[in-house]
Amino acid sequence: TDSRSSSDAVADRFGKRTVFLLDDWGVLTDRLVSVHGLWLEDEEVDLLAARGGRISYNPASNMFFGERILDLPELWNKGLTVGIATDGAASNNSLNLLSDIRLASLAQKVRAGDPRAVTAQQLIRLLGEDGGRLLNLPVGRLDAGYKADFMVLDALDFSLQPLASLESNIVHSASDRAVRHVYCGGRQVVKDGRLALVDHLELEKRIAKLAAELKW
Repeated sequence: TDSRSSSDAVADRFGKRTVFLLDDWGVLTDRLVSVHGLWLEDEEVDLLAARGGRISYNPASNMFFGERILDLPELWNKGLTVGIATDGAASNNSLNLLSDIRLASLAQKVRAGDPRAVTAQQLIRLLGEDGGRLLNLPVGRLDAGYKADFMVLDALDFSLQPLASLESNIVHSASDRAVRHVYCGGRQVVKDGRLALVDHLELEKRIAKLAAELKW
């Protein structure tokens, strides 16, 4: 359901819209994650919600291909769990969740014609707790029983000032340089703003070699 043409092609071939077809096949359950979900009709959204399905929102990818903007408030009102994602490098060059959450905020305001369409708190929840719910994984919260997946931001970074507006600043102005440390499952993968498990120089050499072979 990432494009109108693919959704229409499914309906033309099988005589049913995508969500109804998945329900017939027995895979429309609370384990299903619908990626994009851009061209679902109202009845499909209702059925997806009734079956406990979830939607992965990929704002940069959607806009890269000139597709529509997902109606987040409507999905929330219908009880759907939504998480945010980057999609792949073929449709999102930066794969940067901080820039994508900012893009999501701006896109939702434009879609609704209302600067209050979504709040910073709601969007931060997409990055954390709702992401865990989307994947049925114990992540997204700093709490007992949850995996230690979290990032540490530099509160002194200018992109987060003033701290009185921290949540809004994380969504609308946070810079990559504000991300000091990142932990996945308790293992540090970013330290002092650099990948901790990768030899940067060796990686740069490999990239240059591959680019030369591909004649980029």
